[in-house]
Amino acid sequence: MPIFTLPRVLGEATGSAIVRRQVAGWEQAQPVIEVMEAEHGLTAGRRYKVAEMVRPAHATAARNCADR
Repeated sequence: MPIFTLPRVLGEATGSAIVRRQVAGWEQAQPVIEVMEAEHGLTAGRRYKVAEMVRPAHATAARNCADR
């Protein structure tokens, strides 16, 4: 069992693959992003960019939990 975990770095190919596939739990994350959009006055384009960053992070976290 490792004492320290290394941060994951996603390459462009991996990030693109995640964007195109179904991510478990994504349907719960989307409404949270929409609430953030309303609270902070984000534009639809900015919401899209936030979702672009959250989706790979969510997929990676879900994968980490599945690996344990």
